[in-house]
Amino acid sequence: MRSDAVPRPAPAVKPVLVGTYPPQKCGIATFTFDLRQAMAAETDGADLRVAAVTNRPGAYAYPPEVGFEIERNKVLDYQRAAHEINLSDADLVSLQHEFGIFGGPAGSHVISLVSRLTKPVVTTLHSVIKEPEEPYRKVMLELIAHSRRLVVMSRRGREILGEVYGVPPDKIVEIPHGVPDVPFVDPAVYKPHFNLEGRTVILTFGLLSRNKGIEVMLRALPAVVERHPDVVYIVLGVTHPEVKRVEGEKYRHSLEWTVRDLGLQEHVVFHNRYVSLFELCGYLATSDIYVTPYLGREQIVSGTLAYAVGMGKAVVSTPYHYAEEVLAEDRGILVPFGDSEALSAALLDLLDHPERRDAMRRRAYALGRRMTWKEVARDYASLFQEVAGAREAPAVVAAARGEARTLGTLPEVNLQHLLFLTDDVGLIQHAARGIPDRRHGYSADDVGRGLVVLCKLYELERRDELPSLIKRYLAFLWHAQTPRGSFHNFLGYDRRFLDEEGSEDTLGRAVWGLGHAVRGGPDAGVQELARTMIHRAYEAVEALTYPRAMAYSILGLAALLDRD
Repeated sequence: MRSDAVPRPAPAVKPVLVGTYPPQKCGIATFTFDLRQAMAAETDGADLRVAAVTNRPGAYAYPPEVGFEIERNKVLDYQRAAHEINLSDADLVSLQHEFGIFGGPAGSHVISLVSRLTKPVVTTLHSVIKEPEEPYRKVMLELIAHSRRLVVMSRRGREILGEVYGVPPDKIVEIPHGVPDVPFVDPAVYKPHFNLEGRTVILTFGLLSRNKGIEVMLRALPAVVERHPDVVYIVLGVTHPEVKRVEGEKYRHSLEWTVRDLGLQEHVVFHNRYVSLFELCGYLATSDIYVTPYLGREQIVSGTLAYAVGMGKAVVSTPYHYAEEVLAEDRGILVPFGDSEALSAALLDLLDHPERRDAMRRRAYALGRRMTWKEVARDYASLFQEVAGAREAPAVVAAARGEARTLGTLPEVNLQHLLFLTDDVGLIQHAARGIPDRRHGYSADDVGRGLVVLCKLYELERRDELPSLIKRYLAFLWHAQTPRGSFHNFLGYDRRFLDEEGSEDTLGRAVWGLGHAVRGGPDAGVQELARTMIHRAYEAVEALTYPRAMAYSILGLAALLDRD
């Protein structure tokens, strides 16, 4: 950690932060926002841009720093984002990784991003699975291979990366979860602002899901209330969006029924809101004890626990990995998982002995001074400068295939000659010294290949001239397709077909182009017409005998499967 005497890093390094981002409501979004704000403050307003991973495209009014939206389940968006970043003046990418925020099996779509980046990648791991099932292990290994550095927020995360994934120690950097820099306060001062005068406040906050163990705390509460009838337990936060999408508010309702069954209506308050940082700090300032009764041991970081410790709260928690580290040296009390009686006993011990509770708070607050966002931002800025300043060539490692290759930044694609060869019918197949040679007319296999080029380019760059070209080429193939699903190849400049049916290569190249029109066409009309034409061609494709024609067809069908 760095002291206040350390000068601010120069704003020479320009990172792009990739992760969820407010107003989307999740812990990673909050972290990405807080990290960006803290780094901007510590680097004299360095240019800090964001590529936001979104679960509802177009639904969020993102702030100006968000230059690109990545639709969670659309693999092409990850590829486009990589292209945009590669062509930008960014020095590196800071990726926030949690499996659940990315699309694809085990969040595998993120590999479509990092595998195409020519900028170095620094990945912050918000979870590290100790015993991963195969799809998660494969994605993790590829992510590790494509990352120049891996940031973890706990010692246990570092250990798992080494023991389970074989990551060398010099590739791992431990930087704590950031916390607000707030004064050490007496909860009684803030309680009137929340109408909580005379109440002893126990708090849990965060997105609700079944692994939070709130029901364990509710079952522990009657014994606490019996001895301290002024206790109120506040559960602050909305249901996790993914949980809500699958089962609605079923878990929250079950908690409310438990409160009713235990007769705790006067002692439990559910605030079903996603609060601002200002409100959150207010609720934390008001609380006397903070509780995390989580049910799983494997959690290697908890933003909610970090915030509680940073604000100097007395904490009772189950012994998941992060809690064991942060609450060591009597900075909190650990109780067994799912043990309501032990939780009651720990709470009563703190409530019965205020002096012990206050000493615990001060030890937690002292640790929190080393976790403030100012300190964390300085650590990240230093790391980014180290990575960006390294003289390694940017390498892209295909871990699953055991290959490595180095890519340079590609120049902008120049469409001038292609545009010159294209008229209102299609793509003229030959030129004489750069001049379209109309004597040779058009060919369907050239149009098929041209369609591949245009659609792949459109996936990366939404140029204004591309949709009309794609539709013109598609119209040519629609006209050239025969009743049995194959294609005429040659069309004279007088618009008369010169053959009964093209070669197998013609069919293969046409299907190749149509597959890309399905995958990356500019609108639903293009995609549906291309899909219809491929369906019409199935019987002819199945009858192919030449390997090259089969290969072209396979490429087209693979592109269709990417979309479907």
